[in-house]
Amino acid sequence: MEWHVWDFPDTVRVYFNEDFRIELFTLLKGNSSRNRLAKKFGISTSIIKSYFQTGKDSEGLKTYIPVKIIKRIPYILSISTNSEFMLRLEKNIVAYRARAGWAVTNPILPIKETSELYSIVAHMICDGSAGKRKTPCYYNTCKELRENLKKCLQVFGNVETNEYEVQNDVYAVMFPKGITDILSHVFQVPFVRTPYLPKLFFTAPKECQFAALRAMFDDEGCISGNQLTFAQKEIGVMNDLKSLLESIEIKTGKITKDGKGCKSITVLSESRKLFWNLIGFLHPVKNKRLKITVKNDIERRSRKLLIEKINELFCKENNLTRTEICKKLNSNINSTTELLYRLKKDGKVNSKFVGKNKSYLWSTASSSE
Repeated sequence: MEWHVWDFPDTVRVYFNEDFRIELFTLLKGNSSRNRLAKKFGISTSIIKSYFQTGKDSEGLKTYIPVKIIKRIPYILSISTNSEFMLRLEKNIVAYRARAGWAVTNPILPIKETSELYSIVAHMICDGSAGKRKTPCYYNTCKELRENLKKCLQVFGNVETNEYEVQNDVYAVMFPKGITDILSHVFQVPFVRTPYLPKLFFTAPKECQFAALRAMFDDEGCISGNQLTFAQKEIGVMNDLKSLLESIEIKTGKITKDGKGCKSITVLSESRKLFWNLIGFLHPVKNKRLKITVKNDIERRSRKLLIEKINELFCKENNLTRTEICKKLNSNINSTTELLYRLKKDGKVNSKFVGKNKSYLWSTASSSE
């Protein structure tokens, strides 16, 4: 999937390469007057002059052309949006911006569906804000996440960012509003108290889904006390997150609510390893904690499985040496010995002394000696 300039919202404005702008004006005007061209676009002749003829306003400043004007060009020239000329037109856009804020220069067009794009959208839903006539901001204490957002933004072209400290180690990353106007439009989602996840999250390629989920958990996920949770106030976001996780077979618990109205959801222990393999964290502290938790989960399951195998073996045979047990179960001698002594301490198995320099014989506690 990809998005062309004519797929952008009307709030975005573009600036053309100088030579192409002159060529475009000549082509649009043809043998008619500037006045007739103005009528075709429904704008004044002075605006036609600044948009196409000079590229500057009366004060000599660059004039960016609104996308709604660009969308009229195929109708005026009687061509399709996927024509060779329109694709060339797009390639000759050297910058775009919203009405306010700074521009994206040397833009990469059309915009491709990438994991970076989904990361940006997810970050803005969780720890970002892009209200009307407001510069987009992403707030986070984690430097690695802020730097990653800056890197992701470069899929749009040359994107200038500005970072400043808001309070007590919380930093804001500001970037061009044209980007969030485009993303809000094509993903059909607001970036102020977002009530739901974009529908595109559910139909995107897997790597894009993983990137979106990773960004969300990086921002508002928590790994503490062997619990992997995500917390948010918007119930629609929580319901969609649960559905999205379960669509990739990551099982979750029920959505719960605290006294302050914050909702949370837990990834079940049986799915933590899958979460680690598919999604994980970029946040270094959360990543380290999850790695330890998953390692403990694996060891715990391995012990449980080995205990079950030992019990099954003792239901068939008794008075076996450790070596015999390991051979029959194809298990590690150290792990097996540790579990045998733990089971003995719990009164579930017995060990019998046979003689000096001879191995103990192990059996169930209920077996006769």
